[in-house]
Amino acid sequence: MWGGQLLAQDTLFHEGDTVTYSWSSEHNFPMKSNDVWSVDKLENVYISDGESIKKYDSTGVLKFQQSIKSYGQVTQLAPVNSMKLIYFSQEQQTLCFLDNTLTVTEDCIDLADYNIYNAEWIATSTRPELLWVYDNDNSTLKLISLKTLGEVNLEILNVLGILGLESMDKILEAGQYLYVFDETKGVYQLDFYGGLLNKWDSIGEFTIAADQESHLFRLRENDLVTQGLLKGSVEEQAVFKLPKTGITQFQIMGKHLYFRTSKTVHKYTLDFNN
Repeated sequence: MWGGQLLAQDTLFHEGDTVTYSWSSEHNFPMKSNDVWSVDKLENVYISDGESIKKYDSTGVLKFQQSIKSYGQVTQLAPVNSMKLIYFSQEQQTLCFLDNTLTVTEDCIDLADYNIYNAEWIATSTRPELLWVYDNDNSTLKLISLKTLGEVNLEILNVLGILGLESMDKILEAGQYLYVFDETKGVYQLDFYGGLLNKWDSIGEFTIAADQESHLFRLRENDLVTQGLLKGSVEEQAVFKLPKTGITQFQIMGKHLYFRTSKTVHKYTLDFNN
């Protein structure tokens, strides 16, 4: 790893390169099979079952726990920063905002105020006052304002039809690009107007590390695959054997990787042996 990052910005692996590495386990965070989780940039870990929400610090210590029964079944937890967490309920079509103690700080937003009635996914933006929302009605991506109720800054219509997707399984903004994922087709890199820039075949979860937008990471069976994004490159890659089986989701923060198995979030470092 390089400093506080997993990979240096200009690191490019070429197929056939020999990379020597090892995994180091740091912490485990317990959860239930249907729980939802996320990690913020200070590496606080949030886990919710829709009844309550827990916040662990970067060393694995439980710091806060709050009841959230009245806010609907949780679909996503989306940290805006270490002081603000978005709680998205597809069941209620609402966004609620929690502070660093997991206290709801303002009225929840009803997505109907943005003419959104079947939201399935959200994604935070580098502009903290904005949020991406995918509405399955008419397969629409909207960039909404969290400061001005009802204001839609950008709208991309018929995303599934334009890209030829079967479903929308994840959205993510990183490095001035929008990434959408269809688990049967792959990862698509778009500009903010819906123009297709790149595509990577993938049948596993993907992410782009926070504060490190030069590499795309994907799960492929029992492997972690990385590919360089600099200058639109799709060829450079390295393949790392995952430290555990049964990994279905992952996130990268700084130098750490967080892997989700059925009932645990595992925190690891990936050490390169020079």
